Amino acid sequence: MQYIGNIDVSGQQDAAYEEMFGEYYRKRKRLAEAGVPVSPERFDRTLTAQQLRDMADALTAARDAGQMPEEIHACAGRIANIREHKRSTFIDLIEGTGRVQTLVDRQKLEGTQQVIYENLDRGDFLGVRGFPFATRTGEPTIRAQELVFLGKTLRDVPDIGTPLDVETQYRQRYLDLVVNPEATKRFVLRSRCISAIRRFMEENSFMEVETPIVDSLATGALAKPFGTHHNALDIDCQLRIAPEIPLKKLIIGGFERVFEIGKQFRNEGMSPEHMQEFTTMEFYWAYTNYRQLMDFTEEWFRQVVGRTLGSTQFAYEENTIDLSGPWARKTFQELILDHVGIDVDMYPEQAALEVAANAKTGGDYTGKSTRGGTIDLLYKKHVRGNLVQPTFILGHTADESPLARRNDDNPTLVDRFQVVMGGTEVVNAYSELVDPIDQRIRFEEQARAKAAGDEEAHAIDREYLRAMEHGMPPIAGWGVGVDRLIMMMTQQQNIRDVVLFPIMRPRDLV
Repeated sequence: MQYIGNIDVSGQQDAAYEEMFGEYYRKRKRLAEAGVPVSPERFDRTLTAQQLRDMADALTAARDAGQMPEEIHACAGRIANIREHKRSTFIDLIEGTGRVQTLVDRQKLEGTQQVIYENLDRGDFLGVRGFPFATRTGEPTIRAQELVFLGKTLRDVPDIGTPLDVETQYRQRYLDLVVNPEATKRFVLRSRCISAIRRFMEENSFMEVETPIVDSLATGALAKPFGTHHNALDIDCQLRIAPEIPLKKLIIGGFERVFEIGKQFRNEGMSPEHMQEFTTMEFYWAYTNYRQLMDFTEEWFRQVVGRTLGSTQFAYEENTIDLSGPWARKTFQELILDHVGIDVDMYPEQAALEVAANAKTGGDYTGKSTRGGTIDLLYKKHVRGNLVQPTFILGHTADESPLARRNDDNPTLVDRFQVVMGGTEVVNAYSELVDPIDQRIRFEEQARAKAAGDEEAHAIDREYLRAMEHGMPPIAGWGVGVDRLIMMMTQQQNIRDVVLFPIMRPRDLV
C-alpha cells in the first residue's frame, strides 16, 4: 500500500492508474512524494486578472520611474500556457476574469519549488504569490516569489483555441469552456439575460414564485409529458410541461402579479430548436388583457435585450433584428392568405380546409384532430420562417387554445397572441380563460381528442376546475423560451449551444 497525497493506493491500483494516466499520474506521485499537497483545501487570492489589468498604467509608470513594487499579491488559475526562455518562464493562468501572466525565474527555484515547477502541465491549477510589474511591452505580470500547487490534471487539456468537435462540446462542456472563450462569453450572456429578466419583472411589481415540477397531472400546454412514480405516495406522476396552472391558482389566491423562471419537460422529438428539457419565464397579471400585454411585451424585450446586449438591435443570421418598434400585428388569416394564397375564413370546416390546403400546396394536411391544428400547420410550414422582424400573431382558434379566453366578437377565436422574430416563436400569450364552465367544456373536448389518440391533448384537470369555480379576475400572461431567446442573441443555430449540459446518449467510460 502506498500513501499518495492523502489517499492510500494499493500496488495493483497504482499500476493500473499509471497505465491509465501515464506521465500525468507519475508527476502527481512525484509531487506527493516531495510533500507537496496534491489536493489543497484553499488558496487565498488577493488579485484577479481584471484587477491586474486595471493596474497596467500604474505599473508602466512605476517601471519608467525605476520604482520597484513593494506589495506581494496572490493570483491563481488553470495553466493555459508554459513558455520557457533562457533563464525564465512565462506561465499564463486562466481564471474567471481573464488571463494572468506570471514570470518565474528558474535560477531561483529550489527544493519543493523546483519539484512543483518540474511537474507542471497545461491544465494544472496553480497559485502564484509575487510582485506585480509591467514588462517592456507594458504587459501587467506577476513576478513569482512562490508557486503553490493547487490541482493536477490527469488527462490532456487542449490548448486555448483548439477546435472541439460538436459531440465533445456537448458531452464535455467543461473542456469547451476551457478552450473556447466564445463559449464562456455565451454562457455569461445567458446568466446576464436571466438576471435582466428577473430585474425587469421585479421593477414592474411582479413576485417570483416556485411551483411544482413533479405533479400527478401535467397540464398547461399541448405536449406529451415525461412519466415517473412517487414511491412514498405510490402514485404515477408526471414532470410539468408548463407552470401555467399553478401560477393561475396563485392569482385565484390573491397574488396579482406572479412569474416563474424554471425548467419544463416535454417528451417529444429533438431538433435544433427543441429539447425535452428547456427553460422558460412565465408570468400572469390580474385585471389586464392581451392587448395591454402587447405593449408590455414590446417594452419587456427592449429592456431585457437592451440590458443584456447594450442595444435593442442585434444581428441574427443575415439580418438585423430591431426591437425599437412599433411591431407589426398580423392575424393567421392575413399571413396565410399573403404567403399561401388560402383564405382560411372561407373554410369553416376542417375537411374543406384540408382539401384546399392539399390542392394549393401539393402537401398532405390530413391527420390533424382540429381545424386550428391544420391552420397552425400551414402557418408553421409556409409563414413563420419568413417573419424576421418582431411580429405579433393574432387570430388563434379556440380548439387549439384550451386555456385562452374566447374573443367577444368571434367566439371561435381566442384573445391570444404569439411573438415571432427571426422566424422563431419566442412568446405565447393569452387573455386567460377565467370562465369555469367554458374551461370545463374545452377540457372535455381535449379529453375526447386524447381518447382518439392525440397524445398532446389535455387531460381534464379537475383540481384546476375546482380552483376556477371559486372565482377568477381578468388575467393575461405569457411565457418565453429563454433558450431560444439566447440562441437569437448569440446567433446560435442549435439550442444545445446555449444549454450548458444538454442530454446525450450515455457512453462507456473507464
